[in-house]
Formats: sequence, structure tokens, C-alpha cells
Amino acid sequence: MGGSLLLAAANDRKQDFRSKQCIVIAMGIALDGISGLNRQAERTGISLPFGWKRATNLTNSILRLRLCPYSAIIPHMGMIGDLRILYHMALRPVRGRSHAERMNNFYTGQAADYDDFRRRLLNGREELWKKMLQTAPYDDTIWMDMGGGTGSNLHFFGNAIEKLQKVYVVDLAGSLIEVADKRIHDSGWKNIETAIADATTFTPSEGSVDAITFSYSLTMIPDWFAAIDHAWNVLKPGGRIGVVDFYLSRKHPAPGHVKHSWTKRTFWAPWFATDNVFPSPDHVPYLHRKFKPILFEEHLTRIPWFPNPFFKMPYYLFIGQKCEDGE
Repeated sequence: MGGSLLLAAANDRKQDFRSKQCIVIAMGIALDGISGLNRQAERTGISLPFGWKRATNLTNSILRLRLCPYSAIIPHMGMIGDLRILYHMALRPVRGRSHAERMNNFYTGQAADYDDFRRRLLNGREELWKKMLQTAPYDDTIWMDMGGGTGSNLHFFGNAIEKLQKVYVVDLAGSLIEVADKRIHDSGWKNIETAIADATTFTPSEGSVDAITFSYSLTMIPDWFAAIDHAWNVLKPGGRIGVVDFYLSRKHPAPGHVKHSWTKRTFWAPWFATDNVFPSPDHVPYLHRKFKPILFEEHLTRIPWFPNPFFKMPYYLFIGQKCEDGE
């Protein structure tokens, strides 16, 4: 059954991203049915001339599994959430004239499943929070999480969250901020404030902050350099910035930094670009230039549902300090 879908997807006219679309054809059928797949085929240019009857049978099988929470084949219904996320990432067109419109269009429909999938995809976030809290005292301070989304990062503060004067969760996607607002209400936090705003311009009412974090958000900000510059301007002297994100090295990185292979640098950039995520070789050098480095680590992570478990995506952790004497 799956073979007929792969053969069908092999006719995809968008050859650059064929393998990625093949992975989610069956998922597109499961979530939207045959008519939904037809709509997606028209939008993305996918043609499905082969094995249509088999595809129909597969659709019915997947839908039956979707309606059966006790299926032995699908051990947990989180799989449906994963499929919904993959559908939005790979097949559903992202529309909007502005960056804010595109962000809201991309996340609408997947916000409820966002945290579980990203927990397995976006590694290093809890580690970054832990090390940020270890490197300096943050009692009675102001912290901004830029691109904070659903507010899931708030749990990484642990009991320390009660000692902070204020935490701002800033994101352009209103659908994610709605989830954050519910999380904050359910947790009973009184010192957390959300803002649907741009990370390149948002300034809190206090005027300056003690700490700023970017958790897998810098790669989704078109004017990322402006976001870093704005963070520097908003930070108090001695304030700290923490970043965890995907990245690709320069062809000739700085001494002591990992040099990524030609394959990694060539493959991952267009693969992530389909979701408006842009791992840049310039993020790390610019952060090192703008701030005094306190910590820098490079790691690799697996991509959920990716067919090759040995082909991993690089990510980094960076903690930097705004120097007392300026830039």
C-alpha cells in the first residue's frame, strides 16, 4: 500500500523536496481524506496517477486507526498529532503577505500539538535555561523570551520562576500566545506577561531587561540581525542573552568551531527553508562579535520521522554578556 503512494509521489514536479513530501502523503490522506489530498495535490503540484484504489484502501485503514484509541498498531494517539504537524510543515501552503501573517497561518491548526512534537525536535532548551540560571543570579529580575510561543519554556525555570520580577513571553503567532495564556492561567503565575509582538522592536514597559532568550526562534526571524541588535539595546549593562537553535557552519568556521560537511551545509538549508526556517552560518559569528561569550556548545540532533537516523541536524547553545563598557 505504502509503495503505491511512494510511486505516486515520485511524479512530484517539485524534485528538490520530493523525499520530504513522500513521507507525509499518507498523513495528508489521513487528516483530510481523499478530497483533502486532492486539494493539496493541486496546491503543491503533486500528481497521483498510480495505485489510486490502493491509496483509497490505505485511507480507510488510516482513518479506522485514527478513530480507534486502543489500536495495537498505533500505541499512542500522539502519532496523530505528529502527522498533523508534519502535514502543516510539508504539505499545507504557508500564506500571508507579512511575516506576522505567515507565522499565524503556519501555526494555526497545529498549536495544540506544538509542544509534544517540538519537545523531541528542539533539544537543548532545558539545558540552556539551567545554565543561564547557573551563570548569574536572577532574583527580582526581568527576563524576555523572544519567540516564546506556547510558553512551554516557562517550566524550565522550575521554582526560580517565583523569584523573578517579570517574565515576558513574546511571539508574533497569536495562536501560540493563546496556548501560553492558558498555560499561565492554569499554573497560577502572576509575574508572567505575554505579548503578540515583533522580536526586532518589542520593548517592555520597564525599558530594559536583565536576560533575553531565543529558543529556536532566531532562525525564523527574517531580520535576525535586527533582533540581536535590539536585544543588545534592551539588555542592561552586564545583562545576558541565551540562544539555542539550529545552525550550519561557515565553509571556513572560526578556530575551535565545528566545520560541517558539504552535505550538511547543502542539504539542510533548503530542507528547512520549506517551513521558513533558515539556519544561517552567520548567527554564531555575529553573536560572538556582539556579546562576550560565556558559554558556547555545538551538538547534533535527530529529526523526528526523518528516514535516515544517522543524518543529524546541528544545533548550538550560546550564552553571552553585554559588556559594561558598551559594544
